[in-house]
Amino acid sequence: MGKKELEEIAAELASGYPGNDKTRIAQEFQNVVEMVLPLLAQRVSLAGNRGLKNTTEMWEFVRKDGEKLFEEALLKVERVKVIFVASKFLNNKLIGGMITKQALEMAGHGEDS
Repeated sequence: MGKKELEEIAAELASGYPGNDKTRIAQEFQNVVEMVLPLLAQRVSLAGNRGLKNTTEMWEFVRKDGEKLFEEALLKVERVKVIFVASKFLNNKLIGGMITKQALEMAGHGEDS
């Protein structure tokens, strides 16, 4: 899992969030993503064990319980920012796919599509 990829996800998230200090906002979003990745990695491993093969299928599987994945982040990062990231993960195929791909890498799986 690359720091560059996490920074790209965070920058993409920050680009759609109001505020002038996009660097600071992106860092906060990156912290949220880093907090949820271990749980996401477990979920994508489960998805893979159930025969799901590509990032989109895995993202769709993981998002069924997506809100639970962000509970820990709510204790450590400003609530509105966690909700923003969670919403983007759950509802935006691009962001959801980018984060799921990182979870796949953390879980030790490649991507087939």
